[in-house]
Amino acid sequence: MNANELQVIEARVQYLEQLIAALGLPTSPWVSPANAAIIISTSRTTIMGEIERAEKARVTRTASDLVWGIHYRKSGAHWQVNPVELEKVIFLPPENRPYSLAAK
Repeated sequence: MNANELQVIEARVQYLEQLIAALGLPTSPWVSPANAAIIISTSRTTIMGEIERAEKARVTRTASDLVWGIHYRKSGAHWQVNPVELEKVIFLPPENRPYSLAAK
């Protein structure tokens, strides 16, 4: 890739970032559960339930469908989720989820 092609790609990325910001969409992969609920068309209650189950599993050192740092995390006092990664798991049927009770 030459310098000209790199400049074109950089300009396109900058344009996309500006467009995303202008549309009010998150530019970070981490958003609040309320914002994630809007993005992936589910409820905040569903997301928080998934986080609570994952946290219980993490504390007891058992396997969980969600992974800390990939699907969810806590920043200070606030939960954050990665809606792209979260969506890959929470919309799977229970029998297809790796650690779901229904899969056993």
